[in-house]
Amino acid sequence: MQVPISVAMNNTRNHIISEINNSGLPMCVLEPMVKSIYSEIVDMAKKELESDIEKMNKQEQEEKKDE
Repeated sequence: MQVPISVAMNNTRNHIISEINNSGLPMCVLEPMVKSIYSEIVDMAKKELESDIEKMNKQEQEEKKDE
């Protein structure tokens, strides 16, 4: 069975928070690290959206050809 996205999101969030809390690093060190990770996630999300749009457009073109 596939885990619902809401459960996966919650589990991931809790895991990240736990790892941060257990890292032993001071917040002044963690803050720039988390900002950097966030920036990377934003970039990856943009690329994912672009890829999804491209796939959707290709699928629509193929469906039009089949008509």
